[in-house]
Amino acid sequence: MYNNQQISNNNNTNNNYNNVYNKVFKNQYLIRKILRLVQLNCYKEQLESFRYRELDSLDWVLKHGHEGLLKMIFDRGEFEQMFESGGGDLIKLFFTKVKDRQLLLSIYNQYPLYFCSDRTIEYACQRGDLEIVKMVVEQIQPNMPINETCFESATQSNSLPLAKYMCQVLPATLRSSVPPITIRTSNHQMIHYVLELGDLQDHLISLDPLLEDRVLFDWVVANHQNKCVWAYKESKVIEKIVKELQLAVSDIRNELECKQYLVSSKIPFQSIYNATLEIDNRKIKRPTTSFKEVDLVLLSIGLLLEDPIYYAIKILMSWGHSESATTSLLQYYIKTDHPFLPNFLAQYPNNDPLITINASQFDLIYHQMRNENLDFIVSDAETFKYIFDHSYFNSTFSQRLKEQCYSRLLSDAINKCNFGLVQCITERVKTQLEFTFHLGENGASVQDHIDMANILAKNGFYAKEFSIVAMKSMSHPIEHVTDYVLQCQSRMQADKAGHLFFYANEDYLLRTWLAKGNVIDLDLILDNQELANHIVKYKQETLKSMISPGGEIHLQFRDKISFTFKSLLDTIREACLYRDMDLFKWLLNTIRQLGIVDTNFHIAETVSTCGGVENIKVVMNQFKIDKQQLANMQREACLEGSKLNLEYLIEHTELDAKGIARITPTKQSNYLLNYSSTSKNHGDKQEYRVVKTAVREGYFVVVSYLSSIGRLFSNQQCTKTFLAESAYSQTMKVYINSLPT
Repeated sequence: MYNNQQISNNNNTNNNYNNVYNKVFKNQYLIRKILRLVQLNCYKEQLESFRYRELDSLDWVLKHGHEGLLKMIFDRGEFEQMFESGGGDLIKLFFTKVKDRQLLLSIYNQYPLYFCSDRTIEYACQRGDLEIVKMVVEQIQPNMPINETCFESATQSNSLPLAKYMCQVLPATLRSSVPPITIRTSNHQMIHYVLELGDLQDHLISLDPLLEDRVLFDWVVANHQNKCVWAYKESKVIEKIVKELQLAVSDIRNELECKQYLVSSKIPFQSIYNATLEIDNRKIKRPTTSFKEVDLVLLSIGLLLEDPIYYAIKILMSWGHSESATTSLLQYYIKTDHPFLPNFLAQYPNNDPLITINASQFDLIYHQMRNENLDFIVSDAETFKYIFDHSYFNSTFSQRLKEQCYSRLLSDAINKCNFGLVQCITERVKTQLEFTFHLGENGASVQDHIDMANILAKNGFYAKEFSIVAMKSMSHPIEHVTDYVLQCQSRMQADKAGHLFFYANEDYLLRTWLAKGNVIDLDLILDNQELANHIVKYKQETLKSMISPGGEIHLQFRDKISFTFKSLLDTIREACLYRDMDLFKWLLNTIRQLGIVDTNFHIAETVSTCGGVENIKVVMNQFKIDKQQLANMQREACLEGSKLNLEYLIEHTELDAKGIARITPTKQSNYLLNYSSTSKNHGDKQEYRVVKTAVREGYFVVVSYLSSIGRLFSNQQCTKTFLAESAYSQTMKVYINSLPT
């Protein structure tokens, strides 16, 4: 009996689920909405993710916290190459973003020289990990400077043991000579500790982190008023308030949602305002506009205590952020259709943020108030008709200003898939407008693109620009859409039209464009760094088909495709950056097939600066690299800070009897930084230049390597004194002086 009842219940449950599914999937609105969101999520995932070989440096890995990927890079022995191709923030990102303590220690202990800088200890302190900081501070070679900003960072980390340690190791000379440090923390114990330090008693306490904690704020100002400061122009709290208001009044929220967002905000606006009153009362800092003046202004424009935006606006207006305040307030008044909007406009007639208005608000803002700025958006056809037919609008504004206004409204309506408004604008406006075709960001469906293209083409409106997002979101051919895109592109400049084809998912547009007799200039296209990057990541097969002598597109449209060696070299550079050896080898093979000569120098230089050891091996095996070219490759590697490439070019190359470089498994000492086929003097000058640059740029790994092979001070001009004086960083100066001559 129990089993039968259970089976019956299960059947009922399944039937209920089936009914729900049927109702959802038979509802055209719901299924269209679901499919649009799925399409949008898939597209966003594609944009925000990379395949492994598409990572050209560690920046993205560290910023997004992909520690598993970082460990894989470390385990595969690719850390050095990827670090060398990274930017200047890698050291900071390493200490502040890597949460896996053991992984951080493993990498640091194996590659300590990559983390040397004047600010390394400061960055380590921002992490708040005492043991990590001790490890960096106690590093002997090279010894990195400890300064007042290190102690300041330690206090901001909220780690009291770390702050105490940094105070102990802070050089005694700094305690009495440095200007006051402003301590920025909301940790009560930390503040108490800093205030009790006898030899650091002149240091100050920033009130900014305390504004949201009234208990701690009141204690600090009551007991240590003379140490309190507030730099309202750099206030993080005010910055948060500005951003919060922008989110509240944004177009995605209606009147009720706007007010509810402000009411539910985690920022205690009233408490912060009262804290700023105390700052003024205690004469710690005076507001830019007195509180009484602000009260009078708000009274005149009808902003009341009942308005959830009230205290936020008072804070901004009192403390030098009136422009942000009035911008947000105008948007709030319009969104809530506030009865005191006329009063506000009378007080601030020239405030002109991009706002969405209705017909009555247009009358008020532009007709009665005579506002000459046309920075507004409309959301419905009736409002546009009203404005379009308005005598004041037509008699006051020039044709140029009106067309600019129409163009902005049309682009916005297309982006929001507002078909009724697009239909209205294109039927009423008789002149061609410069607008952007962009539907992809909002997850537009294929049918949305078809409907939009039909409306625009029917009324003779052709986009001057297609967003990259729109091009990526369409798979051609699409009925009506493909023809519309091609018609638009035929009206564009050749360089703009050509760029767009490579962002499309398929080659259909490109082939159709070429079949119509148009020309594609690959030199122009690949000169665009962003586009070249995209092609190497996602459109390799298309590029190969266009360039390769046996490629399908090349065979069919050979006379319509223009490119020179420059195109190939630009692509080689991208292939090196993304460590794509298959593409790299294919490009070198294609250069040979095309019979392009005299390329050795350019290719060798490119792989020395952008590639890795594997790229160098291929070039050395396929091209005749003479002694001068090999010397140039070594210098380029040194100037780029690539110790891996420099070491390989010195220790794993040799010259044959004809003076041609070749790879050798036997360790060599083929040092050519000082070589020049012109003269010994010229070679010495080149060596001096690259060594000095390595020192100035802070390439510790390169400097260390040159020292280890006895070449750092071998040039007569590169004395220890000279190089130490040439160094920009204190750490490098100390390091140079510690090295043996």
